[in-house]
Amino acid sequence: MYEYKQGGNSMKCESRKILIDIIVVYVIALLAPTIHGFYTYVSGNIQYNSLHSNYQFILAILERLGGILILWYVMYKNDSNLQGFGLSFRFKDIWHSIVLILLYYLGNYFVSILIYYIAPSFYSIQPKNIEFFMSKITIWYVLLMIINPFFEELIVRSFFIEKIEALTNSSLVAIILSIILQLLPHIYQGFIALIYLGVMFTIFSLYYVRYRRIVPVILAHMFFDIIAMINYGG
Repeated sequence: MYEYKQGGNSMKCESRKILIDIIVVYVIALLAPTIHGFYTYVSGNIQYNSLHSNYQFILAILERLGGILILWYVMYKNDSNLQGFGLSFRFKDIWHSIVLILLYYLGNYFVSILIYYIAPSFYSIQPKNIEFFMSKITIWYVLLMIINPFFEELIVRSFFIEKIEALTNSSLVAIILSIILQLLPHIYQGFIALIYLGVMFTIFSLYYVRYRRIVPVILAHMFFDIIAMINYGG
């Protein structure tokens, strides 16, 4: 009986530790972007000044590096490292990332068809509040598009999925919660944009849970960020 209670207490302690790690990383890395996303969506105030775009890019870079740093600290504290997320390059990662890109375009195509037939009035709606992306392309803009995929995918895709799986013993719950947590900071772009992003994040999450390799996901995410920069940037 004593050993049973001791084992139960140990499991509760481990679950509490995992939950604290999730909360710490979320609050420091994602809470501010989530609040800002909601504020922008509700108010329509994007707080963007084209004259200070480089400053805003640098600030965004520092925020993301800070998020990666807190992730590294939490992993280090737990005697773990980012290599456990599959953060090591293999040549086949390139081909896997291409497959992910093609799967997204395929999923995007079918979702577009569904929207066209189910709610045609929403079909032509474009993402909102994306003036930030229409800035002149500078080295800071490019650096942000390179760093951002590492920030989002290491934290939301790898860390949250791994921790939530350990906490709930459910890959499905981990996938759903990770997608929601990643979508919330993007809410400023509007509902239709969230649908398409949801397709992307679902594909990325399913891939990660199946292969436990984050590099192809980062490469695919980086491709889409750079394409958005080229399409919208001046």
